[in-house]
Amino acid sequence: MMSKQSLTLDTFQSLNALQDALINEKKYFQYLFESLPFGIVVLDINDVILDINDAFCDMFGYAKDELIGRFVNDMIVPETLKDDGLLLTDAVSRGENIKKDTKRVRSDGSFIHVAITGQPITLPSGELRVFGIYQDISDRVAMKNALEDEKLFFQSLYENVPFAVVLLDDKERLIDCNEVFVSMFGFSRHELLQSGDIGLIIPEKFAGEGKSLRSSVLGGENVYHETVRKRKDEQIVNVAITAKRVIRKNGKQLIFAFYEDISQRKLVEAALIERERELSAIVKYLPGMVYRCEAEKEYRVYFASEGTMRVTGYSPEDFTTHKLTFNEIILPEYRDVLWQKWQQIIKGGTIFNAEYRITAADGSIRWVWERGRPVFDESNHVLFLEGYIEDITERFNIQHDLWQERDLLQSLMDNIPDTIYFKDRQSCFIRVNLAQAGMLGLHSPAEAVGKTDFDFFNEEHAKIAFEDEQKMMETGAAVINKQEYINTALGWRWFSATKVPLHNSEGEIIGLAGVSRDITEIKTMEEKVLESEDHLRKINAEKDKLFSVIAHDLRSPFNSFLLLTEIFADEYLSFDQDEMQNLANSLHRAATNVSELLENLLSWSALQRGMVNYELRLINLNELVKKNLDLYNNQFINKEIAIETDVNQVISVYADYNFLSSVVRNLLSNAVKFTPRGGKIEVRVTNPSQDKVAIAISDSGIGMPEDLIQKLFSVDITGRKGTESEPSSGLGLILVKEFIDKMGGSIHVESEVDKGTTFTVILPASKAKE
Repeated sequence: MMSKQSLTLDTFQSLNALQDALINEKKYFQYLFESLPFGIVVLDINDVILDINDAFCDMFGYAKDELIGRFVNDMIVPETLKDDGLLLTDAVSRGENIKKDTKRVRSDGSFIHVAITGQPITLPSGELRVFGIYQDISDRVAMKNALEDEKLFFQSLYENVPFAVVLLDDKERLIDCNEVFVSMFGFSRHELLQSGDIGLIIPEKFAGEGKSLRSSVLGGENVYHETVRKRKDEQIVNVAITAKRVIRKNGKQLIFAFYEDISQRKLVEAALIERERELSAIVKYLPGMVYRCEAEKEYRVYFASEGTMRVTGYSPEDFTTHKLTFNEIILPEYRDVLWQKWQQIIKGGTIFNAEYRITAADGSIRWVWERGRPVFDESNHVLFLEGYIEDITERFNIQHDLWQERDLLQSLMDNIPDTIYFKDRQSCFIRVNLAQAGMLGLHSPAEAVGKTDFDFFNEEHAKIAFEDEQKMMETGAAVINKQEYINTALGWRWFSATKVPLHNSEGEIIGLAGVSRDITEIKTMEEKVLESEDHLRKINAEKDKLFSVIAHDLRSPFNSFLLLTEIFADEYLSFDQDEMQNLANSLHRAATNVSELLENLLSWSALQRGMVNYELRLINLNELVKKNLDLYNNQFINKEIAIETDVNQVISVYADYNFLSSVVRNLLSNAVKFTPRGGKIEVRVTNPSQDKVAIAISDSGIGMPEDLIQKLFSVDITGRKGTESEPSSGLGLILVKEFIDKMGGSIHVESEVDKGTTFTVILPASKAKE
């Protein structure tokens, strides 16, 4: 009994001791559970949170009671990683231990990078638990990302710097290079890295230089060196090498080098050196002096070029050592004016330009031209004056002579009556004289500059002139004395134009010079001469006609006179009264013909000499016709010609009485001559219009063919005999035509062979209204 009790007590005590040990173990585990710096979670098989430590709560921002009993995937797994969370659960439930870096979400929605370690635990009861440890690796991830960024940045910088970069080991073997290096030397990256020999780019004669540079860099020097290297195609490249030693953690030394292509810079430097040499040569050989002086009125010189001697006769040292100032050689009347001008230039910051006179070292007075400027510091204070001075004495004298010649030429141009003009290659006026300006209708020659013939003349003339000028400037063939009839501002005028091309110093045609002479008066005189020649020819023809008349027509009546007088003088002949009467009638007819011919000759002669006076007035035609018919009454009777008249007793005509009487007599004489015995002559006067009077004289004579009518009033026509051999000189009709023309009338002829002829004279019925 006692034994049983003792056993029970021992057992109980052992159990208590075990229980205490378990409690202590649990407390230790709980202490350890809470003290670990990691988030710890215990999950059941369904991912339900059974327990967590404070570090887990702090990590995700929850209280314990907010998490216990909740699905872990619902609480801390982001939506985008739900599947990932389930995969982890499945893996653990299969008894796998898991380790994974991933992201989880806090209660505030922010993300946290964690390293998860998951381990399945099987309880004595057979239940499965998941023991998970969450370690915050955000800093580690950030550092890793930073390192990656740094690496990417370095790689980007390495590849994108505008320099060739190369990494060498301590044996000068090539370890790496960027694309710029590859491009600079023409080798592929593979060729360079496979070879590893930097000597590929070092010219043979510079091999020792490469070793020296390596030694300096590995000795700790930062090296900058300008030299040459060669490309794969053996082309030489000017480079600037910057090299530095790099020591790795393992103590191994590397050479980090930059190569900059300075070929262009070398070219620029060479060009600058050449430019400086050229500028020095230019300054040295300039005809004038280049200077720099103080910005004071005395102009003390700091620098003067060798041209100083040519301009002033003094050496540059005479000024730069201040033996004399430049102001001392300026003529006194210019000193104040020039300084005031410099003051304005300094104030305005513009360019100084001036011409003035100086006294040279030999005492001569010289004209100089100066161009300069003030130089300012950053505070806009003037530091000094600099510029260029040139001796222009010869140029000034030439210019003065040119001005005189120009003035003389202008005076000559403006006082020559001919029009003078100059045009450019496009036929635009560039200069004209006063006569040309007046012909163009301008007040001043300057108004013509820039304009063309199209601005002043009709298009037809302007176009012809333009084409002629362009052709002349293309061929170089001058236009000489071309006569043109042009409508100018002074009216229609005749001009004789001469145009010649203008050449520049290279012989190129750059325009033209033209002279046009107004020949209107000459042309008028020529026309008058031509008219006079025509008139003289006509007079000569008429004179010849007169001589023919005298030689022929006067011969017949005089021969009749001689024959009749010879008959009368013959003592052996005796005549009865009838014979005497016939002879007397023959003498009378001969005398009448001679009288008529002489009257016409005298009238014609008076007309040719302009000695005929006439007076136009109103004349009663009835009286004039009747009086002239009476003169031919005997001829009418002798040839048994019937006369019919139809003349209004009060009808008048505006004419000269003597002219009109001669016209009527000549027409009646012709009618009698060419009308056969027993024929008829009609005289009719009518008014074809209110202001005209028509006098028609018709006969029933032999008529005329058309070709004779066309030449009827010409001196070339030869008179023909009448129906009874009456003489006719043809001069009468010429007089008729001229008399009618002077009275402002006209004459018309209608005729038909063997039927007769009608002459119709049209004259004014009254004086024309003025």
